[in-house]
Amino acid sequence: MRTVQNLIAIDPLKLQVAAGMAGIGRTITWAHTVDLPDPWRWVSPGDLVMTTGVGLPQASQQQVEWLEQLVQSNPSALVIAPRQDATDLTQALLDAADRLHFPVLRASFQLEFVKLSHQVIESVLQAQRERFNASERLFQTYAEALRKQPEMAGRLSILANALGMNLTIEDAVSGLKIVEAQTLSPVDVDHIERIPIGGRARANLIISSSARRSPDDSILVRSLAGLLGVELERLMIQRDLQRAEGASLLRSLVDSTTEFTLALPMLERHGLTGTLVMSGDTARPSRPMVNRRYSSLPCPVRANAVAVRRERTVDGAKSKSDINI
Repeated sequence: MRTVQNLIAIDPLKLQVAAGMAGIGRTITWAHTVDLPDPWRWVSPGDLVMTTGVGLPQASQQQVEWLEQLVQSNPSALVIAPRQDATDLTQALLDAADRLHFPVLRASFQLEFVKLSHQVIESVLQAQRERFNASERLFQTYAEALRKQPEMAGRLSILANALGMNLTIEDAVSGLKIVEAQTLSPVDVDHIERIPIGGRARANLIISSSARRSPDDSILVRSLAGLLGVELERLMIQRDLQRAEGASLLRSLVDSTTEFTLALPMLERHGLTGTLVMSGDTARPSRPMVNRRYSSLPCPVRANAVAVRRERTVDGAKSKSDINI
């Protein structure tokens, strides 16, 4: 996106800073020509206001008030290419521009505003094309990462390498790091930014880069946070399904409605390895309590232990069924 300083640097335009040099870093978002006495009613934030000066009041104090009202609409700068019958700029107006850090530029009346507008509009359109291309490259990189890496850590690493920055996803509540991808050394990191990721995950995206991002990068960053939000939501849905499936399996094993041999394929599908052991005491109201013991059956289960206990009271006594995985 072009700034007022960039516009001044274009030699054919022959623009000169009359006042407000401290504000030449303002970003120009569009160009608007207006010769009315109340231009603030017709301009938008970021507009480059171009006028021949015929709408300016003559008295010094009135010019100051005119400029102050214009500045309230937050344009980027004022370009004056005065006609012969236009009112001269007073020193009071120029002093007010310096005080407000608002650039006031002088131009020759022979300068056609259409040429100046063309420079601004072409710059805006070019910046929009660059943002679109950057977002398109981001989505293409993400699609490639989905094909190459089955795990989120690997996909985040591909995105970090493509963008040339460190990416970290942290839990927004505890601050713990969920996954991170480091491409820059700590000495190369000059700017760290934390961006909330939408969705149920309640997570933040931490971007560590070698330079502060420009306003043009905002769409790219929002696209990146959106992609990671979709990724986290997909993982949460997958985890919810696994938990529901696991809970159903455990209930069926406790209720003896599923045989161990039928549960093995489901455990294998989740990559569980080890030995499944079920032992318990069962009792029925119609007969005395019977103690049943099941021998160990080899099946894939996770190494760490998971225990589910169910207790029933039968004739004043408790019956316990335990599954240890």
